[in-house]
Amino acid sequence: MYKYLLAAVIILLAMNADAQPLGGVTLYRYNFSNSHHHPGTHKKKVRERKAIEKDMFKNLEGVEFTGYLVYDKDTFEGKISYDAMDFVMPCKKDSTDYFDIEDPSLKYVFLDAGDSIHKIVLERLDNNKMYRLLHNGKLMIFDTYYNFDYHSKEIFKKDMAIIYDGKMEKINDKAIEDCKSRLIFCINKVYGLNIKPGDYDENGLLLFIQKLN
Repeated sequence: MYKYLLAAVIILLAMNADAQPLGGVTLYRYNFSNSHHHPGTHKKKVRERKAIEKDMFKNLEGVEFTGYLVYDKDTFEGKISYDAMDFVMPCKKDSTDYFDIEDPSLKYVFLDAGDSIHKIVLERLDNNKMYRLLHNGKLMIFDTYYNFDYHSKEIFKKDMAIIYDGKMEKINDKAIEDCKSRLIFCINKVYGLNIKPGDYDENGLLLFIQKLN
């Protein structure tokens, strides 16, 4: 009798799971309903090893932020934390809202821990990819170095994007010098400058960018 009950449970679990292939190993994600959710939010999913191993946003974990996020056309404001591919917001009583960072309906996230270090803006651009806002000015500069460090050379090893006059352009050169040169070209064009790649190293260029309007 117990064997048949166990077999029935296993079959039911398999029917409610989404197979996720990873390196030849199939992982399963089970959807568990939350007692409460706002329109446009996600109910919590178990985000097992796949999320932990692949999570490029893991530097955001362990910090409690205040801020807001935009999901589709709705804005949600309050306490926000990050946990394995989800932004987590407490709701009424014991309920919680979860926003999947891979969901294209999640458009914008502003996080501020109230100190001078832990502050970040994430925005999903026209190519449907989530970027970090590196500089907000006449020339908007975005990168995919999802960290609180805005001066690292690693920034130039990641995909970047700019927005000027409402138009987006990707900068995803593999070589650091190529990426740096292209960014300098864009800065010169927008601000009417004549900076040369040899004028600044990567850190110096990032510091210079912060002074631009």
